[in-house]
Amino acid sequence: MYDKRFALYGAGACGQACYRKLCQTEKERNMVLWIDQEAEKRELECAYPISRPDVLVQAEWDVILVAVKSENMAMQIMDELAGTYHIARTKMCWSQVEHIPVWDILFPPRHLYK
Repeated sequence: MYDKRFALYGAGACGQACYRKLCQTEKERNMVLWIDQEAEKRELECAYPISRPDVLVQAEWDVILVAVKSENMAMQIMDELAGTYHIARTKMCWSQVEHIPVWDILFPPRHLYK
């Protein structure tokens, strides 16, 4: 499970905090993309290349971690990704990062992926 490649969606405050946590736990090596709707603006704030969502259809990844604070915003993002890019909802996840360690979101118990 620890070899799952993921795309981090969201490069605002929550996404940046999530990325810092990933770096602390050395799990950022599994991150293949960092995505944001405002990629050009966000890339100026971050030390990692930020891409627009349309690159998801060409890239190889296993799961998308939606890193936004609001559940409503996360659902809107997942609706857009599912509708526009035909990404299966089972390939996207969101949780309140402040309550659940990010590695538990990215690397849940094995029984969830059988």
